[in-house]
Amino acid sequence: MKELFCFYRVFDALLPKAFYFYTMCNYQLSVSYSNPLSQLIDVQLLISGAGDTFQLQIPAWRPGRYELQNYAQYVYPLTISKGEGTIKKLTKDKWEVKATGEVEISFQFYAARMDAGSSWVDEEQLYLNFSNFAPSIVGKEDQPIDVVVTVPETYQFACALKEIGGKFRASCYYELIDSPLIASATLKHFKYEVMGTCFHIWIQGLWQPNEAQLLHDFAAFTQVQLELFGGFPNPDFHFLIQALPYRFYHGVEHQNSTVVALGPHEELSDWKWYKELLGVSSHELFHCWNVTRIRPEEMVPYDFSKEAYHTTGYVTEGLTTYYGDLMLRKCGVFKDEHYLEEVNSLLKRYYQNEGRTKASLTDSSFDLWLDGYNLGAPNRKVSIYNEGALYALLLDLKIITTSNGLESLTSVMLDLWHEHGAIGKGYSAAHYKDIVSRYITQSGDYFKKYIEGTKDVREELTEVLAAIGCDLKEKQSEDELEQLGLRTLPKGEQKEIIRIAENSVAAQKLMIGEVILSHEKEEGKHKLTVARKGIQREVVLDDSGVYFSYYEVKMNAEATEEQLRLRGKWLGE
Repeated sequence: MKELFCFYRVFDALLPKAFYFYTMCNYQLSVSYSNPLSQLIDVQLLISGAGDTFQLQIPAWRPGRYELQNYAQYVYPLTISKGEGTIKKLTKDKWEVKATGEVEISFQFYAARMDAGSSWVDEEQLYLNFSNFAPSIVGKEDQPIDVVVTVPETYQFACALKEIGGKFRASCYYELIDSPLIASATLKHFKYEVMGTCFHIWIQGLWQPNEAQLLHDFAAFTQVQLELFGGFPNPDFHFLIQALPYRFYHGVEHQNSTVVALGPHEELSDWKWYKELLGVSSHELFHCWNVTRIRPEEMVPYDFSKEAYHTTGYVTEGLTTYYGDLMLRKCGVFKDEHYLEEVNSLLKRYYQNEGRTKASLTDSSFDLWLDGYNLGAPNRKVSIYNEGALYALLLDLKIITTSNGLESLTSVMLDLWHEHGAIGKGYSAAHYKDIVSRYITQSGDYFKKYIEGTKDVREELTEVLAAIGCDLKEKQSEDELEQLGLRTLPKGEQKEIIRIAENSVAAQKLMIGEVILSHEKEEGKHKLTVARKGIQREVVLDDSGVYFSYYEVKMNAEATEEQLRLRGKWLGE
């Protein structure tokens, strides 16, 4: 799929005007709905100048989630509603249109999924991610698209697209699908400015934030990120927040906006969930540089019709996860104890996943397209987010300690930005390795052990933490079931087994998927009542070992001045 960078870059401005005029077509996308409770939206494509025969392609996936979504499964049959022509389906998400002159193509889309990358309509709002249903005209992705969205007069719009004469204008197809939209009569709008850039916060839902605190905290992490990169690549940015009534956590990045879906809304003002909002928002803002612009070469240009396999998920998501929380500490919104909670969460998830001994980060990145966002087969893989962030922490501390505080992982990020992201040049794993080698000796060992291998992080992490006056301490899980080797998730009032420690007694008596109905402990024995496919039975487990223990970072109260100086280089002075 061809992609010129249009709105995002200046390359198309260099095209000869005659060539641009010759290939110009007109494309207007209209969205409306009649009964929001049906969750069907009506879509019309008004197209002229695309040729007597052209193809329409609906994305099979979207940026920010590297798995096939097959959005066309929610698309009703395409028909020609005005003009003369025929439509033939070529693949699951591609159509061939033969028409003379201007043609209008109509279809419906089932907008019934609420997360940060999907579409939803009900009586309260219209929420669109155009990547879900808006087709490209194959070969014309570089040309502008007008967008008309028809909603009740009381609604206002939250969207990064510019509105011109009652229409939104996308300068190219990529800008269209990179610009989510919320329309609602109940949107709350706040804004702040940092280094000449206007940042908008839009909230859909019942959450009533503390406006002063919200603006202070968002401005703080925004400021430190802009200072890191020396400015912002857009004139404005939009945080679109879906404050949901149920427990939920999801965020998706875009070049000049993000959608964050979080809940429950009545708890978002409590620190436990408010810090999650700050964390995911900081994470998604950092994506404005890393991923949307500092992009793996396998995704330059994007081809949304098929998988874009890449092995550098530890950069795209790992570094972003690490920096999202670190920026909150550097700007002062997080205190030391808040930030260490996040670091220790990385460590806990790392040690409670026995897949860390079987699969490397590069393998797990490649396999995102297979099952990367699901639990999948037990202990088969690692998370590019979690393990990627943990190894980014190790790399940051290695660079800080070996350079005596003169350099850090930020030096790597800035080189990536200037040599790749800022000029629209994709990077490879070899490019990233080369940049890292500028800042630590024997960088090849780091990649061989931790990125391409499965070596336990503990030994080297203990060493670099000691240099900044921190210790790595072993800790047992406080959950009795985890101590027995059983990891569970709530299922109503019961608990469902999602992982069983290998070589544990529990592994000989229980299965993943069984539901624990009751748990009693007597004289060192654990009596469980479990159900499998509705059939109950009793299981007795001995205290025969402790499983799912992990490690935590603790600050040494007796750290030297030199250790504190280096720690300040890490956390912010």
